[in-house]
Amino acid sequence: MGTICFTNSQIIAILKQAEGGTPIPELCREHGISNATFYKWCAKFGGMVATTDEDDGDLSDMLGELRVLLPSAQLLSAFLITVPFAPGFAGVVAVEKHVFLATFVLSVAALVLFSAPAVQHRLMRPLSNRTRFKHIATRQILAGAGALSLALVLASQLVLSSVLGHTLANLVAGFVAVLILALWWVLPNAWRASGRF
Repeated sequence: MGTICFTNSQIIAILKQAEGGTPIPELCREHGISNATFYKWCAKFGGMVATTDEDDGDLSDMLGELRVLLPSAQLLSAFLITVPFAPGFAGVVAVEKHVFLATFVLSVAALVLFSAPAVQHRLMRPLSNRTRFKHIATRQILAGAGALSLALVLASQLVLSSVLGHTLANLVAGFVAVLILALWWVLPNAWRASGRF
């Protein structure tokens, strides 16, 4: 008996039949595979779904989110790149230079983390495990959002300290931090926990 070659889509379709309730021995007989082969496929493709509208929707949603976040990081980084070349930067106190440096590093880190999934996707095409890729990309995007959150707070403090003074700038930066924390991190987690969305 010759070896039968299955495409990834065919394997995933067979695994979905098992998820749908078809007994594994019956699937193995029907497709001419051993139980060992079936379980190897489960280990390799477990949790994967054949490309569906929902699956593409997840990647499309992720791309839409990046279209909002990436320009924010780019704009902040571009602004920060020009700051050291401004005439008054030499007169800035050492503490503010440290705040600038931290803001710049966080902003560039956010930019790298936001663009990483697109570069990785391009280099790894075609994806053999879309679900795993989406999990990793989500972690990178969330890490980038964390870096951007901190960069925005520090940028607020940096800009406002020269306009309003250090005390008021720190208060406004604290308000920005609370706002970002509430809207970006606490509220979505609370909604998810309550099952509203």
